[in-house]
Amino acid sequence: MLTNALRILLYLGMLWAIWAIISTVMELNLLGRDFTEEEGRAAESMGRLVFLANIPLYHLTILVFCLWIYRMNHNIWALGARGLRFSPGWAVGWFFVPIWFLWKPYGVMKELWKASQNPHSWSEVPVPRIFPIWWTLWIFATILTRIIGHFLDGIHGDWLTILSGTAYIPLCLMASIIVSRISHAQKNFS
Repeated sequence: MLTNALRILLYLGMLWAIWAIISTVMELNLLGRDFTEEEGRAAESMGRLVFLANIPLYHLTILVFCLWIYRMNHNIWALGARGLRFSPGWAVGWFFVPIWFLWKPYGVMKELWKASQNPHSWSEVPVPRIFPIWWTLWIFATILTRIIGHFLDGIHGDWLTILSGTAYIPLCLMASIIVSRISHAQKNFS
């Protein structure tokens, strides 16, 4: 149930990113010509709506993702995996530690993947090629989002929003695939 909820949120995140890109492109097109006051207000309202819709979706996705990681990590310990580097608490915690969030969660997810495939010989399990691509997109989207949120406004922020949204779509898709496969592997192993 937790896996399905997370996958739904990730798909909603992809739809939100598409909506944000379309809205931003429409705004940029509007800026490239003379527009009426009504068109300006409509574009501003749409931009505000896109932003406000993301707040609960983003925070709910983070919450459910953290719960999912905790549960999946707890499961691999219960399935008999030994020699793991990350406890359920730190599997989640590393996502929130400044600077360390750039690489520790990648190790968490790799370990989670491997131990979910085979808890007894997990260190020998290969990690799929999707992992470094997914993590690169995660870092890229995270950094762009923080830059946009803190430093940029106007047209530069609009172009970075499009770039960030473009990265966010495959990021959510890959995360959904990884989440599904880890959950499926744990169900099959137990």
